[in-house]
Amino acid sequence: MPLRRRGTAIELVHGSRTGWASDAAPVHLLPPANTVSITSTFSFPDFQKNNVMFWSKTASINAGISFGTILPGEYGPGKSGIYLLSDVTIGTVPAGVNYIDVRVNMNRSASPSPFLYGTIYRILPVAQETFLPGGSALLEGVGDIYKRTISIILVGTNIILRRYQSVRSNDWVLPQSSFKDSGKAATQVWPGGLFDSPLPWNNKWTHGGDHTGWLSNEIEKLPAEGGVLARGSGDAPSTADTSNYASTWTGNITVRPGYIHA
Repeated sequence: MPLRRRGTAIELVHGSRTGWASDAAPVHLLPPANTVSITSTFSFPDFQKNNVMFWSKTASINAGISFGTILPGEYGPGKSGIYLLSDVTIGTVPAGVNYIDVRVNMNRSASPSPFLYGTIYRILPVAQETFLPGGSALLEGVGDIYKRTISIILVGTNIILRRYQSVRSNDWVLPQSSFKDSGKAATQVWPGGLFDSPLPWNNKWTHGGDHTGWLSNEIEKLPAEGGVLARGSGDAPSTADTSNYASTWTGNITVRPGYIHA
């Protein structure tokens, strides 16, 4: 690595990366014998959920489908009730240590339900050692709907694992039952889109009591035409929730303690 001058500082560089600089606080890691290897299993809870129901009425058909919806929430340490994810002490380091080098080799041992029929993929590389700068990692998520992260930090001489789960406002999760045709004996298969057959005249939405989220822009708290109630009638789709978005991660956490000298 070439040695060069930067202002009043001297630095060693490798390509675009600075390996050492005279004006940066150096990190001194303890010998490898001080490395802490931890086998850890931790979980994230299912979301708080509600439901909405879509209903369509044509000249000869009453049809409907119900969707589960995610309620917004911030989960983590310092929260209360169902939103509390308590700190987990996973190891200790010698007194005076003020830096830890954190590497993980994790896999998701219990996966969440599919999201609108699609698998929720892992973001953290699995079955390989991954360096966590600052001790934090994004594990999984779906777009801007939800994210799950961990942070491995020092509190005194304790190595602490913190979990965070962030869920935005209502979005549908998973169809809860099939499209139903009240003019026929058999339950019909939901055709896919919200405005597929039957034609979308006299469409109605009802919901389970929560008015937040973009879906509520389409919700009308009215019965379908022809006297058939969109919610509560014998023809209404089930609102039973069969989804479970909890997940569990298992693997090895490697922590090498050290010191930062300012």
